[in-house]
Amino acid sequence: MIDELLKLSKIFKEGFTVEYKNGELNQYTNYDKPFIVSYKTLIEIRLDKIVYDNLQDIKDNCIIGGWFDSDVNIYYIELNLAFDTREHALTVAKAFNQKATYNLKTGEVIGV
Repeated sequence: MIDELLKLSKIFKEGFTVEYKNGELNQYTNYDKPFIVSYKTLIEIRLDKIVYDNLQDIKDNCIIGGWFDSDVNIYYIELNLAFDTREHALTVAKAFNQKATYNLKTGEVIGV
């Protein structure tokens, strides 16, 4: 599965959101909970190396997302939470010191 996530980071250079369920990765499409917040980094892809961390935290029925942070030139693959309201997502994003949340339905990156 890690190899699949790394492939997704190469295909979707700006970012992606998938669901890990029953041992498979599939595109996340729950538009009832479109606001995505990262909370734990699994992989950092840097120019000179790949750093793995918290891989033991990948459990069935989790949401995983990747995104490129152009400020530091690092592609992050992280565990995510999904929310039905922008306000709730922003509250959680602030609690986890995130830069932004993502609206899957509109494609909007919402700064925290």
